[in-house]
Amino acid sequence: MKKFLFGTTAIAAVAMAGVASAKDVELGLGGYMRVGAAYVSEPEAAGVGDDDENFVLLRDGEIHFKGKGTLDNGLTIEARVELEAFTTGDQIDENWVRVSSSFGQIMIGGNDNAAINAGYVGFTSTFINHANADGTYVFTPGAVGTVDQSDDIGIHYYTPTIAGFQVGVSYQPDDTSDGGTDGQNTGGDDGTFDEKIAFGGSYSNSFGDFDFTIGGGYITADGDGGADLNEYAVGAEVGFAGFQVNGRYENVDDGDTDRFLLGANYSTGPWTFGAGYAYEETDGADDEVQRVSVGADYSLGDGVTVGGGVEWGDDGAEDGFAGALLLGVSF
Repeated sequence: MKKFLFGTTAIAAVAMAGVASAKDVELGLGGYMRVGAAYVSEPEAAGVGDDDENFVLLRDGEIHFKGKGTLDNGLTIEARVELEAFTTGDQIDENWVRVSSSFGQIMIGGNDNAAINAGYVGFTSTFINHANADGTYVFTPGAVGTVDQSDDIGIHYYTPTIAGFQVGVSYQPDDTSDGGTDGQNTGGDDGTFDEKIAFGGSYSNSFGDFDFTIGGGYITADGDGGADLNEYAVGAEVGFAGFQVNGRYENVDDGDTDRFLLGANYSTGPWTFGAGYAYEETDGADDEVQRVSVGADYSLGDGVTVGGGVEWGDDGAEDGFAGALLLGVSF
């Protein structure tokens, strides 16, 4: 029954590529859940409570509904809907349909733009900015983010990977459809961005046990009643014998903010150790944001990890630290 329902849902996507059988499109389930506890020295500044509430419980998770199949004409059809595991304004996260062939991929739906999916390279440390279920950060003041990653509905194209190269471009008409909104308009002064266009690209190669990736991306959009959006970023990562070192530079807020991120991970057996550093400065602002973190994960089995980390942060006005223990389950 589930297979029949999902197959009929995919008919609209199949029609764009020509009439073909969808009998081989199958439904799959996946997702993750993370729970844990943290101690935060400045919880009010971190956005997780009053100054005398230092103990924080954590939970974060998603359920992923996935469909994939190869049609009689050789095209691959994929669909994905991500459901948040807790009540939130963004109840439906990424949601899209993708058609793939030897000429690349075309995707329509809510997903990160091409600057993220094709060009985001560097900073793979998982121990900075662990988010609480309500979107606040459990760690210390001065959360360091990344270039625009909204899941607004759009159309995306990615080339096939040729000799290690891949590029992509995406177009998102409006900046207000994240959260599962069905439709959108490109006009109106609603204080967001219209006509968002993003480009991204990367190159990867390996030499024996040594591998590396370099990449970058650019995002531009028209601002409604305010400044336009112009952001770009470049990054690189290098791996060898269980080590991975990565770095990234971002220029955001129409050139007003510079951001530097460095990370390193080392994996041996069931253990992964990591460390990260982030620095951000904004023109006209006296405060500089810095974060330093270290942590470790231990694999208890396929898809199950336990670990934790400690972090210090400073937003120029105040500083603080935090420590967290986490249990993660991927399925």
